[in-house]
Amino acid sequence: MARLQIDMLPVGDADAFVVEVQTDGPAQVCLIDGGKDWEDGDRVLRQVNAYYGGRIDHLILSHLDIEHVGGLLRIVESLGADRIGRAWVHDLSRHGVDVGKTVQLARGLAEQAQSTPVKAVARHVADSVDAARRLTEMLGEKGVAVAEPFADENSRIGPFEVIGPTRAFFEESVRTYDDRRGLDRMVEAGISMRRRTTVGAGPAEPDEVLAQAVDSPESHKQASLILLLDYEGDRYLFAGDAGREAFAACPDLETVRGLHWLKVPNHGSKHNLSPDLLDLMRPALAYISSAGTGINPHPALVAALQNRGATIYSTARSGNIWHRRGDVPARAGFETRPPM
Repeated sequence: MARLQIDMLPVGDADAFVVEVQTDGPAQVCLIDGGKDWEDGDRVLRQVNAYYGGRIDHLILSHLDIEHVGGLLRIVESLGADRIGRAWVHDLSRHGVDVGKTVQLARGLAEQAQSTPVKAVARHVADSVDAARRLTEMLGEKGVAVAEPFADENSRIGPFEVIGPTRAFFEESVRTYDDRRGLDRMVEAGISMRRRTTVGAGPAEPDEVLAQAVDSPESHKQASLILLLDYEGDRYLFAGDAGREAFAACPDLETVRGLHWLKVPNHGSKHNLSPDLLDLMRPALAYISSAGTGINPHPALVAALQNRGATIYSTARSGNIWHRRGDVPARAGFETRPPM
């Protein structure tokens, strides 16, 4: 008996995926991210209790961002070690970063900044790092086993192969977190990226827009887990908010060639996937978690995916998205969702 089901929950510009895989042995339930806050965490809990037996075998944080970690605090508090098999979380304090200093520096930068965007980005960094620290502490208090996954250490998370990041790439990405000048540069680069527009007058081809877009300079996004699942010969890629640099640093990027299913990174931003990456991946299905109230999913990325034959689904259009294969029971009230 084989089965696969994936719930992409509507948590705005955040991520929460419940994945159940069964091939040869027992089914394994994996949670990848938990949304941004306790309300999102409650939404995940209701889904897990209703359709997945109230247990999570692998609780996974893709990267240190409040939009991915916030809801996990609620989930861990509710479930504890009795119903969580193992957590997979990168801990900055194990990689030479003074986490308390990082939070203090970022909050200080937010308070002193004259620019509203600088305040917002610096506050986001502080909230994200602080939430990740609290998650690590809570996991320890609850007695949940915790591990750090890296691509070059043969890490597997249940049914998933970890193809990025390597330990060295992760440590290089986060090494300036507790350095004031490094933090300033990261914040300013993030703001510059958000303000950047496509060069040239008039409409541009989708690939041209993507080619001109700068890669995400935000180190916590680049340090995202990149997870690959093989189900009956079809490859499923969960990319967190990884950017072009993160993909280039994967030890074996060929594993993402010809995907069946892609979790599009960073809510469909134009900055994360280049035309070359899209040519390599060419997913048959692309799933985008997004509120849909801003620029994302970016029209150029959507068009570039569609030009390569992808069928695209987004929580911005359809709410909860449920993908299922094999021996998965039907759910009352669920209907086929229209693609973008």
